[in-house]
Amino acid sequence: MKPSLSACAAALLLLAAPPLHAALRISEFMADNASGLTDADGDHPDWLELENTGPDSASLDGWFLTDNAADLRQWRIPAVSLAPGARLVVFCSGKDRSSPLAPLHTSFSLDSAGEFLALVRPDGTSIESSFAPLFPRQRPDVSYGIGNLTTVRLPMP
Repeated sequence: MKPSLSACAAALLLLAAPPLHAALRISEFMADNASGLTDADGDHPDWLELENTGPDSASLDGWFLTDNAADLRQWRIPAVSLAPGARLVVFCSGKDRSSPLAPLHTSFSLDSAGEFLALVRPDGTSIESSFAPLFPRQRPDVSYGIGNLTTVRLPMP
């Protein structure tokens, strides 16, 4: 039996389409950067790290970062891409810098006392990754995030 033309067309569309679900997350952040990472201005702003855990490159163009659950479109990420396994540091400085050719700075800073933090899909309503309802109180120069699980096998005596 020959496949129909519509079945072949559908298969080609699926092969050509970008992944339906990018594997992006906020993997780490620092909300009280007293003496750690420094930006181009010599300041020590808060920062977060985005990670692509998927097997394909992912475009962040049109995604959003927010520290306000009532405003999921607070800061739009520009046209940058992450290769598989790659990470991107975004400063949470309030400086609002979104040139894809320079270090990124959100329009908000993080509250070390704890607050909501999320990565929002381009539809502006679907939360891809979050620390909710609040991340816990942060200590100076200590980052907080999602660890990678590792299994260690010890030899049996």
